[in-house]
Formats: sequence, structure tokens, C-alpha cells
Amino acid sequence: MLTVDPDVAGDPPAFPAGCSLIADLAEFPGGPPLETMTTDNGSIERLADNQIAVHLSAPATAAITTTSAVFDLVRTDVSPDAWLGVRVQLAVEPAVTAFRPGS
Repeated sequence: MLTVDPDVAGDPPAFPAGCSLIADLAEFPGGPPLETMTTDNGSIERLADNQIAVHLSAPATAAITTTSAVFDLVRTDVSPDAWLGVRVQLAVEPAVTAFRPGS
């Protein structure tokens, strides 16, 4: 879950009702996208005016080979599309316990 607090009281909501969002998940800024997440495909879910949930698919998670991944958010329901100024870096932790045959 991601919550965006307005800079100034009275600022418009980051994720107003009916907004459409898109985000490319990559291992580094400018890197090739591992997955494109959108409100249309359900991988970005609007929860409130300033709160969303992001759902990464198992294949996208498996494709992350570094210790972090990044995405930013763009509103696509406005013209022109609007970059929201939100970039998220996710820490990716490798498994501590080794996979064992038969488990």
C-alpha cells in the first residue's frame, strides 16, 4: 500500500475517484520494464484519494535480479498524461533459507 500525503493542506488528491494510473516496474530508472502495472489491469488499485495498493505479479517478482526495483506513477485519464512526481524504490530481499529438494 502506498499513501501520498499532500504537500499543502487543500492540495487536490493524488488519486481522485475515476483516475487511471500506469507504472512501469524496472530494476533501475530508465531500465527495461519488467511489468506494466495499471488501474485497468488491476495491478494498481485505488483505495482512497491519497492511497493506492500495488500488486506485483509472480513473474515480475521473479524477474527482479537485483536488490531493488523502482516504479513511478503517471495519470492517464488527463490530457496530456501527468507524471505525479512519485517514484518508489522497493527493497528486494533474497531468500535466507536455501530451497531444498522436495520442498
